[in-house]
Amino acid sequence: MKSLFLHQQQTAYQIPNHPDVPRYGGLRIQRHRSLSGLLFYTFQLFMLRFVIQEHYKRKTRHFDLMFESSASRSSVCQDEKSAGGSCVLKTWSFAEALREYGSHPMMQKTKILPNHRLKYLDYEGEISRGRGWVKIWDKGYYQKIIENKNCHVFLVKGQKIKGYLIILFSLPLLPPRLIPLIRFQ
Repeated sequence: MKSLFLHQQQTAYQIPNHPDVPRYGGLRIQRHRSLSGLLFYTFQLFMLRFVIQEHYKRKTRHFDLMFESSASRSSVCQDEKSAGGSCVLKTWSFAEALREYGSHPMMQKTKILPNHRLKYLDYEGEISRGRGWVKIWDKGYYQKIIENKNCHVFLVKGQKIKGYLIILFSLPLLPPRLIPLIRFQ
């Protein structure tokens, strides 16, 4: 009986910052129409994921910080072939490993990298065209607290770290800065 509902057109609506779900990345509402013409809705809460990868290239090492965009959880992005602009990981690079807040909070220079494909959330191994190899340093879930042209503030809960990651863009003529306010678990 359920399979009859899936043959009809489905429409997905995104509510990324719904007030009723503050701890989650968003709420997906899907509208379905049965063969008899009856409308019904399904609701799904989802959390957005992040990953910090250790990237080795020749004798150098840096870290890539990747955040899943809320649009990547839409039904359009569930198809692996769609690599459109919204089905991506927003990515920044920084040079040193994160340190626990209180021991020595530090501001690091970050570099904005091109968006990455969603498969990098779980990828470990060699990167094509001789660009080195990566291993996952930490991964988990996050919530956007602030996102504007001057700064991004993320509340993260990973396997190793939890706390806030702040990326500042408001310093003129300087690259963005990463301020980790985290604790190791």
